[in-house]
Amino acid sequence: MNPTEERILNLLFTLYRNPSGLNLEQIKSKLSLYYENDNKESDQKKLSRDIEILNEIGFNVKFKRTNYQSLDKDVYVFERDLSQKKIDFAEIELKTLSALLLKNFANQSSLEIYTASQKIFKKNLEQFPFSYKKPKIDDDETEDKNILSDLLSAIQFKNPIKIDYYKNKKNEFKTIELDPISITKRSTEDIYLMAYDRKDNKVKRYLIPKILKIHNFNEEFIFNRKLNDEELNYHSLNFPNHDKEKLILEIDADQFWKLENFLFPHPFSIENKKLILETTNRESLFPFILKEPTAIKKINSSIFNEEFKIYKNKILEKYHVL
Repeated sequence: MNPTEERILNLLFTLYRNPSGLNLEQIKSKLSLYYENDNKESDQKKLSRDIEILNEIGFNVKFKRTNYQSLDKDVYVFERDLSQKKIDFAEIELKTLSALLLKNFANQSSLEIYTASQKIFKKNLEQFPFSYKKPKIDDDETEDKNILSDLLSAIQFKNPIKIDYYKNKKNEFKTIELDPISITKRSTEDIYLMAYDRKDNKVKRYLIPKILKIHNFNEEFIFNRKLNDEELNYHSLNFPNHDKEKLILEIDADQFWKLENFLFPHPFSIENKKLILETTNRESLFPFILKEPTAIKKINSSIFNEEFKIYKNKILEKYHVL
């Protein structure tokens, strides 16, 4: 391996180990053996050439703006985005996978099996295992498994349903008429039913563990369009907890990338070095502010500031040590 190959390989590994990105000074510090020139401009040119080589051989390294006042804090990021990659399955492979998934699901209803199957068979629905028959549920299975089974069946066969759903207390539930669309998994814990609320005439998300019961509903399935970008925005900032509110955030330019990562895929814009977004769930930002207290300098909303104070006080009360 020649010196140039060695340098580029070490650069790639260093960027891989730092997924948030590194600026020039950080790269020089971590790779001082390779970028040791006192002339900063010289090292910048060398690094730019190395980045070009990495991109040419298939590694997606981007120069990401994190500071709109100075280039010194902008970072190089190795983007491990596999969304454009695809795996082509042979028909016999899909049939084998389908049989295995169906057998497993019949014995143990699992949201993970279902959502993984959706991804595998996305463009090959003729082999999708759950189109063959409704999964069997043993008598000793829990009510949660019955709910899951009924949801999967309603989605597959486009049957409207009624659900008993609660937000805070189980005895304070509401019965809602829905056209179920899909099951979506936002994280390792949050699993939602995407459904069209027939009364409110809009697509909403419902936490599956908060569905108490599913009722038969003998009506025609009326939802007949694709989901739009806003409906596909699964970020909690988009949850309908209050009227839409416009927030203007004055941010620390050096930490902009932290907020950008947190917001994905929620839309925002940058104007006059301020971040602007709309939300129907301002509380979603509270945990981020606690974790990164210096990233956001100022927010234009007095309601936001008041609710954040209440949020902090509740945490202090709960974890107060005598």
